[in-house]
Amino acid sequence: MEQCRKAHGRRGPPKLIRNGRDFPFVLISPQRFNAFFGNGEIDGILEFAKSHYRIDPSRLYLTGISAGAIVTWNYAVAYPQKLAAIVPIAGNGNGLDICRLRNLPVWAFHGTADTTVSPYGSIEPVNKLNTTCSPVANPPALLTLYPGVGHDSWSRTYSGSAGHDVYTWMLSYSLPL
Repeated sequence: MEQCRKAHGRRGPPKLIRNGRDFPFVLISPQRFNAFFGNGEIDGILEFAKSHYRIDPSRLYLTGISAGAIVTWNYAVAYPQKLAAIVPIAGNGNGLDICRLRNLPVWAFHGTADTTVSPYGSIEPVNKLNTTCSPVANPPALLTLYPGVGHDSWSRTYSGSAGHDVYTWMLSYSLPL
């Protein structure tokens, strides 16, 4: 828990909240800097949130940066029926049964100059969803590439400074209950 307190506000939406941004939803932002979260841990966090907070189970969204984006891809493939949409940023969805996401709204972001996680970790799964899966993704998976940007493609994405509103996009989707 102490690690979570120290990490709070460093990156992504928690940093925006620390700087005064208000969101119309419950934000849970587990952060781990030395290991990946497993699918069971993510599922446990979501189940805890649903049982302890006023959470609309038809509006569960998952987003993550770098390793968190890899976890986002992995969890979504394992539990596509539990999520209304995902936004992986600078992650890698390759090597997964990505066609399991063909009915899950996906919007991936990546910098083209990322030397930490190859941009193809976002390009290939989005292309596969839109061209190879049978049937193809519905809605079509989205991909935003930032030319010349390195690994930090999340600051401009989460802040909206690149002109994208991922929060309104996510909130436009819900699961049928």
